[in-house]
Amino acid sequence: IKGVINMIDKYNDYPFGITERDIIESDFSRLARIIEIYSTEFLIAVKREIDKNEELSEQINRYHIFSNLLINSLISWDTNVLSTSDKILQISIYLGSMLEGSLQLFLYVFKSDYLNAKWKEWNKIDDNGDLHPVDVNRIKEEIKKALKQLVDCNVINSKQKNSLKEVIYCELKIRENGREINKIMLDELIRLFEYEEILESKKDTENKSSLENIISKMDKIKNGRNSIHIFSKKN
Repeated sequence: IKGVINMIDKYNDYPFGITERDIIESDFSRLARIIEIYSTEFLIAVKREIDKNEELSEQINRYHIFSNLLINSLISWDTNVLSTSDKILQISIYLGSMLEGSLQLFLYVFKSDYLNAKWKEWNKIDDNGDLHPVDVNRIKEEIKKALKQLVDCNVINSKQKNSLKEVIYCELKIRENGREINKIMLDELIRLFEYEEILESKKDTENKSSLENIISKMDKIKNGRNSIHIFSKKN
């Protein structure tokens, strides 16, 4: 988080905004307060800017719940009977869920831009330089022929053919229509924001390391959240 955020004298404890130094020097209690302010301001902005046709009250409420869980975990850090590693895991899960929700809600605010970006969609350029969707039906027909040939040659059986076809057709559906925002998981969201340079500012144009630093931090949050899996490496 860079620079100063203008709170318009809204918060008595941070009347001139929150600086990066405020965050770095915060104890758990102050950090919880900063997260409370940021999450509140973020949701206010989302509700103000989101398309009225989008029904996201449930998702916004869930984001608020995770925000409160994270805040309460920080406030109760010293009194929580869990081990330090367990508390870190708990916080990592909440923080990862908030990051995922933040990026998804951001895309809903700028939904038309997201759709125009045609993320994950397959297109081809014709002789005139115009962009057109690939012929997915043609691809399906060719895949059906190839799978049938594999069965005829006893390379795979019919059950395996149907299993392969299901997986391939599912991927083709995404390549034809793109992925719905609510179905984009955290890792893919980070890659989208990285590829489209969505978090790039004018300052970042001169110094790419700033954007790379943000992406690196998001990846660390993602890896921390992945610790919820039983067989994941402890990090």
